[in-house]
Amino acid sequence: MLNSDIDDLTITLEKPDRNITGNIHGLLSGEVFKIAAYSRETNVQQVQRLKSTGTDMAYTFTRLKPASDYRVDLICRNQTSQYENIDLKMHHADGIDFILSSNSYEITGVITFPDHAIDGEYVWIHAISNSSQTDRRIKVHYNGEQSVVYTFSDLKPGRDYIVCASSPVYLKQPFLDNPVQIIDQSVHHVDLIFKKAIKFQALFMKMEIRL
Repeated sequence: MLNSDIDDLTITLEKPDRNITGNIHGLLSGEVFKIAAYSRETNVQQVQRLKSTGTDMAYTFTRLKPASDYRVDLICRNQTSQYENIDLKMHHADGIDFILSSNSYEITGVITFPDHAIDGEYVWIHAISNSSQTDRRIKVHYNGEQSVVYTFSDLKPGRDYIVCASSPVYLKQPFLDNPVQIIDQSVHHVDLIFKKAIKFQALFMKMEIRL
């Protein structure tokens, strides 16, 4: 074999396919639904149209090309549509579950205002869930009581609720370490404690320079 023959050798490596698997909970018997997975990056789309037997159902999407922008949509006639964003760049995605329910739930907690809070000061509390398409916020005012209860009501189930807070007066609250999961009951005691923001004042010294 000549060296020139070896130089002309070309090897093409293909990226391995990816899978998405999960379960759909809370389906009514005979309910018709559609679940779809698609990616603009790879121009891939797969759609499954199924009919429920009244029990939890598993689903699987196979032979998907690696990409970071996959989205899985679940669409039912009598339920709010849900979706999940998924990164398949490096790994398969397992346990991408959806929860359907006609019930509504609550997230409640206690806001603890800092010492020496002033009447009229306030905070915004946010509750956000991509899977249930929820983006809610409520305004909580300081009314002389250091501890004030807040409530988000009429929430749909979801495993990815983020509860956070913001205020023009107090230090910004970081996101909770773990998402709040509403599966089959309300969630209480999602508490937030605020501290006064520290205001810095710059002091300038006027200097006279004589030559």
